[in-house]
This record gives sequence, structure tokens and C-alpha cells, in this order.
Amino acid sequence: MSKEQLKQTKDEFDALNGFGQYHWLVNNREKVLVVTLDNDNTSVLLVGDDQCDYLMYIKDDCGSRSGTAHLLTLLKIPNEFC
Repeated sequence: MSKEQLKQTKDEFDALNGFGQYHWLVNNREKVLVVTLDNDNTSVLLVGDDQCDYLMYIKDDCGSRSGTAHLLTLLKIPNEFC
């Protein structure tokens, strides 16, 4: 992707809520080079972003209960908070 496309993609992604970001990942896998899971955040590197200038951070990271719930919901696995 061009820098303009990378910026536009990042801006669109950042405007989404936590669940919307996970849903975006499912529907745009071809744009994602890698999703990095860390103990305090989850980041998305886009194809063509060789300098990591447009790194995207998921609002509800996989380390949080809400991030895990989003993933389970997308996988159609029943879940609830306790």
C-alpha cells in the first residue's frame, strides 16, 4: 500500500471501537502483515509499512477481558464477564 493508503487505513481503524477493530481484522486479513500480542497492548502492522510508521493499536487488547470476549464473539463462542 502507498503511504496515503496506509494513513487512510490507520485513520479508519483508529476511528472504530474495540469490537469494530477486531471485526475489521477479520474482514481485512489481506492488509495485515502481523498482529503482535504483548502483555500490555496488541498492535497491527500493515502490509507495506516497512518503517512501522502506521502501526495500529487495538483499543481492547487481547490481554484484557474485553479483547478476549471480542475474539470469542467473532469465533461464535458464547462468553460472558464474571
